[in-house]
Amino acid sequence: MKHLLAAARQCALRIPAEAAVCCAAAFLLTAVSTGGQHAPWALAAVAVAGVGWRGLAATVCAGVGALAFLDFQPGLRHAAAAVLIFCANTAFCPSRLYRHPRFRPTAAVCAAALTQLPYLIARSGREWLLCGASLALLYGTVRLTLASHAGARLPETAGAGAAAPAAAFQAVYDSLAAEMPLLRPENPAVLFDRAAEQVCRDCPLRADCWQSHYSDTYNAFNDACPVLLQRGRALAEDFPLYFACRCIRFPRLLEALDSQLRDYLQRRLHHARLDAAYRLAREQYRQVAQALTPAPKAAPPRRSAITCRTASALRPKDGEKLCGDQCDAFDVGDSVYMALSDGMGSGEAAHREAAMTVRLLRQFLQAGIRPEPALQTLNAAAMLRCQSGAGFTTIDLVRLEKGAATLTLYKYGAAPSYLKRRGTVVRCQGSSLPAGLESADGQPSPQTYPVAPGTWLVQVSDGVAGDDDQWLQDLLAGWDGTSPRALAQEILRQSWQRTGGADDCAVSVLAMDGREDARPV
Repeated sequence: MKHLLAAARQCALRIPAEAAVCCAAAFLLTAVSTGGQHAPWALAAVAVAGVGWRGLAATVCAGVGALAFLDFQPGLRHAAAAVLIFCANTAFCPSRLYRHPRFRPTAAVCAAALTQLPYLIARSGREWLLCGASLALLYGTVRLTLASHAGARLPETAGAGAAAPAAAFQAVYDSLAAEMPLLRPENPAVLFDRAAEQVCRDCPLRADCWQSHYSDTYNAFNDACPVLLQRGRALAEDFPLYFACRCIRFPRLLEALDSQLRDYLQRRLHHARLDAAYRLAREQYRQVAQALTPAPKAAPPRRSAITCRTASALRPKDGEKLCGDQCDAFDVGDSVYMALSDGMGSGEAAHREAAMTVRLLRQFLQAGIRPEPALQTLNAAAMLRCQSGAGFTTIDLVRLEKGAATLTLYKYGAAPSYLKRRGTVVRCQGSSLPAGLESADGQPSPQTYPVAPGTWLVQVSDGVAGDDDQWLQDLLAGWDGTSPRALAQEILRQSWQRTGGADDCAVSVLAMDGREDARPV
């Protein structure tokens, strides 16, 4: 909690500092009046202060300044105008209208006009002209001040706004790490203590077993403990013959041990699930913090000589209408992504899981989230779905950075991919488990390869190659075509000849070349 308290103290100190600046501006600018009756710059300070602490402080100080520097009636009208401006800002703050650049200048002028114009009836033209000039100064001051703030502070505010939620979630993660409960495993000796308390407390041989032959009784229980825990049930042969013959309540002792053993195993399972759920929830805070952390400012992208073409092909399992494997390809800035997911099993359920995984991954990446936190978040979500009965999915993600001419592979339990460079085929295989089975804090190790025009990459699901993928490597090594779609279809055709459609199949092909005007096939 110390991280959260430090953040709270920092915010608490920042609010009065900002409010003090607005107070001073609204109070002192009241002394700069036009004709002794209008103080447009003080009202402009109230309008610029907006809502919250700053707006309220500016309104109060504008009223105090009116009483200090203006006559009673002009000061009263000035204070009323400040209150109306603050109320208008507060009322329209949640709406889009408030963010319009002309709203606050117009609202300030309307509030000042409502309080000033009724008192100008039957007054001289000079006073009307003075009031009009004051309103014009008010509008122009507010408009110019807000425009300068938007131009000078927008980039800094955007960065701080993106970093502050990430820091808050990271603080929660750190606090949970410091205050993580210690779920120590229960000592198995409680089984025998509680069973003996039920059976031996009124036994006539209690003193003989637990005093005269304490070592023999202790050793008998201690030797039987590992077998009981492994089997989950107590049997007579688990105890030495000398103990079984001496105990006159041995059958009752076995029954009591069975009952205590069931309770012990249930408690141990509950503690394990509680510990896993706690770690999973804690890991979610870290993943959210990583997802919200602003990406470092990248250098301007270089003009790349790498362009690419993608194609994919799906084939459901023989007898099924829907394919349990799904794939997608999309652009994010200078990068091209290819995602392939293999749902557990086949049919509608596998299709739904795989399609949702690919769709969520695309949404994360297109929202600007980096691949590592996006994959970890999907893995954690898959773990929760698996606990509720849903199946796990594999994730195979490829990122081509055209400016850097590099290819990065991320694999959660996915089948090998095949990279062809300079006529040589490289088999790229991951070591992580499928999403939903990998640990909450585990992440696949990215594999990065330099690429050049003429490089090909093939993604497949595990139903394509079968038990031996040498034929697929030979096919890619000898491929001299130019169409990624033709290669994907040829892979599916030969896969059908070898496997007979025994599983869902998905193939994605990425072809890299150097033509700036290359078009997808």
